[in-house]
Amino acid sequence: MTAAVTTTDNEADLRVARGDGGLNPVNHIVRIVVVRAPGLEVASKSDGDGHSHGLTDRDREIGEATLMGMPPPSPPERKSGATSPEPKNMFEALKPTDIVVVGREPASVRKLKEGRRLCEHDDRNRDTVLRVWTDSDTIEYRCDEEFEIVEVERAGWKIYDAPENPFERSGTPPYRAEQRQGPTGGKLIWSWTSGRLPATANNQQYKMTFKIKGELIDPDVVCGDPPPLP
Repeated sequence: MTAAVTTTDNEADLRVARGDGGLNPVNHIVRIVVVRAPGLEVASKSDGDGHSHGLTDRDREIGEATLMGMPPPSPPERKSGATSPEPKNMFEALKPTDIVVVGREPASVRKLKEGRRLCEHDDRNRDTVLRVWTDSDTIEYRCDEEFEIVEVERAGWKIYDAPENPFERSGTPPYRAEQRQGPTGGKLIWSWTSGRLPATANNQQYKMTFKIKGELIDPDVVCGDPPPLP
């Protein structure tokens, strides 16, 4: 079964009923963008790998300004018939399920009432958790920097018989990204794509630990057929 390109930030996933995933499998593209800028305070506030204290107001301002100064992914990942305007920069292009690394802190650009904001991950930000159809979908992580997934574990609730690792069809960690040409001949990127996530992972949330330049971050994924609602 060949997975299709994921829906974009402005296009809804129309699959709703159990079994719909197999009719239109999706390869979820998750961008990982690393913010490297002078003046960040996150690293000095951290107790160590995986134990950051969140973004300070200064970190958020620096992160947002850095993303606004970065070009959007090129070429734009758009489906035919899309009518929304093309993003002007990376800050406008990122989805809540994309990952922004600020120091050691996983964060996402979220759509709030007051507009788009860069927010650290916590258990209240359910829109930042990627929801994936099992026995159908795959996940492709892309980054301009070399990375690997060093650990996968069940998070939050632990459903009986759900696998400890939903990527079991891809072997065991670490999963190392490989460098390849970007979409349609774009610049070189680092990429790793999972196998199809199994039905035994239905309704289970998972936390992956990524290593990028020696730093560890840990965003979440939740599986289902259909996936649980936010």
